[in-house]
Amino acid sequence: MLVRWRLHEDVIDDAVLVVAELLSNVVDHARTPFRLVLELRVRLLHVSVEDHAGGRAPVGMGAAVSGRVSGLRVVNAVALRWGWQEHEAGKTVWAEFVV
Repeated sequence: MLVRWRLHEDVIDDAVLVVAELLSNVVDHARTPFRLVLELRVRLLHVSVEDHAGGRAPVGMGAAVSGRVSGLRVVNAVALRWGWQEHEAGKTVWAEFVV
């Protein structure tokens, strides 16, 4: 999809990295079904991952664990901005990139 939208290779690389980190967080922490959504919004690529884990939201930027930088630190480093929203069925973590 990202290639079909003719996004710059750097944007695709950053978006793929962020998606991998957000999905890793779902698998490692939420452990629920999830939904990945990619949207092209004029000059922004909006990426979101919705899970069914309620309660706690992503906390801070996290720390390096076993030589691995935390996922949210990676997201913070490459995305224009990111955040999260709690909703009835769980939460959504999102990130945006300039295209």
